[in-house]
Amino acid sequence: MIRHPILPLLLFALCSVSRAQAAETQSEHTALEAAAEWPAASPDLRLRVWAPEQVRRARSLAGHLEIYHDGPPTSRVEIESLEIRCGEDRVWRRPCALVLHGDGGLYGEIDRLLELVPPATSKRFAHRRLPLDAHRADPPAARAARIDELRLLSADLARGKGLGASPPTGLVPIELDLAALLEPRPGASATFRIEVHYRDSAGRPARAATSHSISLLPPFSRLPLPAGGRAELPGAELAGAWAAGDLHVHDCKDEAGFWRGCPTCQAESLNWGDENSLRRLKNQYAALGADWFSSTSHSYCLESSSEYDAVAADAAALNAEGGVLIVPGTELTSGESGPRSGCPDLNDIICALDGGVNHIGAHFITSWKAGGTDLGGGYCYHPIYELLDNIAAIRAEGGFSLMNHPCHDPVFGGALTSNSDFALTGVREDGLYGAEIWSGSLTSGQDGHVAWWVDRMLDGLKLYAYSGSDTHDDAFDHGWNHVYVWPTLTLSNLSRSLQMGLSYISNHQYLALAGRLVGGTWIPMGGDISVPLGGGESPLEIVIGYDMNGRTGSVDLYRGQVGDAAEQRLATFDDITGSGYLFVSDDAPNERGSYYRAYSVAPGSPKGVAYSNPVWVEPR
Repeated sequence: MIRHPILPLLLFALCSVSRAQAAETQSEHTALEAAAEWPAASPDLRLRVWAPEQVRRARSLAGHLEIYHDGPPTSRVEIESLEIRCGEDRVWRRPCALVLHGDGGLYGEIDRLLELVPPATSKRFAHRRLPLDAHRADPPAARAARIDELRLLSADLARGKGLGASPPTGLVPIELDLAALLEPRPGASATFRIEVHYRDSAGRPARAATSHSISLLPPFSRLPLPAGGRAELPGAELAGAWAAGDLHVHDCKDEAGFWRGCPTCQAESLNWGDENSLRRLKNQYAALGADWFSSTSHSYCLESSSEYDAVAADAAALNAEGGVLIVPGTELTSGESGPRSGCPDLNDIICALDGGVNHIGAHFITSWKAGGTDLGGGYCYHPIYELLDNIAAIRAEGGFSLMNHPCHDPVFGGALTSNSDFALTGVREDGLYGAEIWSGSLTSGQDGHVAWWVDRMLDGLKLYAYSGSDTHDDAFDHGWNHVYVWPTLTLSNLSRSLQMGLSYISNHQYLALAGRLVGGTWIPMGGDISVPLGGGESPLEIVIGYDMNGRTGSVDLYRGQVGDAAEQRLATFDDITGSGYLFVSDDAPNERGSYYRAYSVAPGSPKGVAYSNPVWVEPR
């Protein structure tokens, strides 16, 4: 069923406060406001580096330097060249002919507010000046007022209010040869000084500088599937390898950047970030040790089949070159379907006249999926289809779908979540394959998205666990999807493994799971162990494969039974180090379904967290 076109409620009218009220509230947070300022690199310029801050492979790395002139609209500066220095050595230089006119600080104010609103709203997960939870200092009404103000300022900028003859900000591509600058050991780091040579508004030579540090992360752990180095499906032994990737990636088509190299999507007016094409993102994901990622441009930023076909063709051409594999997809705006539970989120309020919306990841699709328009507020506009209709269309093309950022998160807040619980039928009923239980750069532990996932499995749904960075800027380290692919990494083989739930999520350590009836065939995570239907119990054996990747931490095993209010923690293994296999025996009740999943924490900076997908026990 198609959604009817509506107009979104203007500027969050249901939840905003007046500017006078916002100003009164902001006065209580002077320190936070000051910390959110973009520091000046010279009297004329502010500089920011857009590039990953961590890598796993010391190789050539692509990024940008953003240069911003915040003087009055009557002033202008001329950028002449850029240099990158490591210590006393100049390691890179390029001439540059860039003219910037001042904007009186308008763009700087937008950038300051982007630091203060929830990261899930501004998509500021990396390159931040404030902690990710800084928005908690504001009461909800004041937070809504900041978002209201942001939209007004972005509209001013889009109209060119107070601007000179050229933009006030520009992005200049930079390249870093990390192989020559980083020691080949985990923990090694290097700090680069980037200098901009320019002429000020009076025509005098001047210089501005900023710095950027990059550190080398340990490589991903790579153990065989448990147990004993192999796992089996009925009639097939798997002989493959792990492949790490990201299921939620936006390039610069999904940003407001009116002067960027990609087309502007006004519906994303709160996102001002890097000018990354799929090619530049492929370079960054390779440096971070990834093997694949999914291109998920917003459906409302791709308004026609020709726009989607262009993205798919770009991905195919890049895949033909080898290296990191790019999965064609989209982040699809769907209408909430059926009865709902949970708190209405902000976008349900904005799109209330049309019943609310949510986002699903549509992966390995072959054609355009409509969902909104790229106009301001277009995430509410016709055409938007019901969630169940979209899931069916994705499955018809051999693709799979997952619920993106499914619930209110205690760290990031919840601007766009799913309340269509009764429409989630799970894998068994041709519904969603799973949910994004790790969204962004921080995990919610066992709360937030993870708790949402667990509750639905206890309701009897078979939902796999996936993750996504939701980056709208540069690639960054997060909880990666580690997928067991056989015999080689191709789009079709990757799709098969993801649709089987043959994966775990982790930012550091290895964690995989398998189970079997005692004496039977090992079934890897994502699979079903069949037990006789009826009274009594079946003896099971669960094996957890682990590699703590140089740290010491813990591994927990949980069992959930359909209809229970909560999971049971069956086993806890503390002070685990190195690698190996942990075995747990259990008697599974035969009258109702259940599942087993593993969870691991490795203290450090950042904290290592890993989630296995479950194995399910099915009485038949």
